[in-house]
Amino acid sequence: MDKLIYDRYHDVVVNGALAELLLMRQYEFADPQMAIVYEKRFKQGIAQAKIDTMRDFSTETRSFIGEAWI
Repeated sequence: MDKLIYDRYHDVVVNGALAELLLMRQYEFADPQMAIVYEKRFKQGIAQAKIDTMRDFSTETRSFIGEAWI
């Protein structure tokens, strides 16, 4: 796995895994309510990753002045 992806999205992947694990009703640790919490965090992380991709992973902020981006 690419280090940039790992560093930026490690928590997102963990949240997705926890959501799936907590839905396994056959185990004592199953907790559907917490699975919902982690699934929401996972989906938010995926949404942020899509935004980051559209911005080419830039951390700079852009300003719009007149007709041009600077």
